Amino acid sequence: MQELRRVRSGAMDENKGLVTLHDVMDAQWIYDHQRDESYLREVIHPLESLLTTYKRIVVKDSACQCRVLRC
Repeated sequence: MQELRRVRSGAMDENKGLVTLHDVMDAQWIYDHQRDESYLREVIHPLESLLTTYKRIVVKDSACQCRVLRC
């Protein structure tokens, strides 16, 4: 075996929507210096796009309370 790679995980696959950390850094730099958010919106996808295959997600109240108190 030469290479072991995860080519699919949930709604994400290897050929769609993947970016490098350099892309994210470049998009942040463009936004900071030129106030152009188009590239930033292109490389960062909303979390909801990953959760489209789930019918329901249950979150405990204690998990929400924990996040609120840390802010």
